[in-house]
Amino acid sequence: NALSLMRDEPFIVINSDALWTDIDDKPLLKAMFETWDEQKYDLLLMLQHTENAFGCHTNGDYSLDDDGYLKRRRDRNATAPYLYGG
Repeated sequence: NALSLMRDEPFIVINSDALWTDIDDKPLLKAMFETWDEQKYDLLLMLQHTENAFGCHTNGDYSLDDDGYLKRRRDRNATAPYLYGG
């Protein structure tokens, strides 16, 4: 429904059920904006290591392959070290 309102510029989508902290003493959203490179990325996900996620009761969402690319956990019984942080 919002497609007609979208412009050809970066935007942020936030899940309201997640809370985050700063990264290296920098506000998370500012760090993500500074990381963004439209020549390299189609999207940028904020991931949290499951060991550092307070109240996390999940098997995680993603792992990294040998080349550093994200791999989505598909098997319900498998575990992954990172979860999507919203």
